[in-house]
Amino acid sequence: MECDADTWGGYLTTPAVWQQIETVIADQDPELHPALAAEVIALAGFSLGLFFRITESTAVPTNLYPPPVIRSVIVQTQLARGLEAQEKKIRCLGLAPIPLAIVTGMGHANILAKALKLAEEPIDAQAIADAWVKNDAPAVDALSKDLKPYVP
Repeated sequence: MECDADTWGGYLTTPAVWQQIETVIADQDPELHPALAAEVIALAGFSLGLFFRITESTAVPTNLYPPPVIRSVIVQTQLARGLEAQEKKIRCLGLAPIPLAIVTGMGHANILAKALKLAEEPIDAQAIADAWVKNDAPAVDALSKDLKPYVP
């Protein structure tokens, strides 16, 4: 369920990132558009990477909740695919490889997370697993049913 949610979340994040690109490049010299777009995409990767590092510092992998590194790769892959589709369909900016921009941003998030000493606390895996099954799993099931008609 979590992997499905991360797959959908990554793809559905695409329009928001693309809207940010359109906002940033508006009224800018067209020669700057690829570099500006790459910065927005790297910032999305940074946000994504930091989110999962924070998640990693407060939870542990279980059979119901994949490791944050796996989840971040799933979202990163789908976000890259979605942005590449937007690049071809909406506007060709001549961007360098989009996955590289995302991963670059995620790398900076890892540097910050290390400086903040995230994911260094001991964690009670059983308590987290029990809370996930009780509180979150039913909500994810409901969300999956609601989103199904809208997901590619």
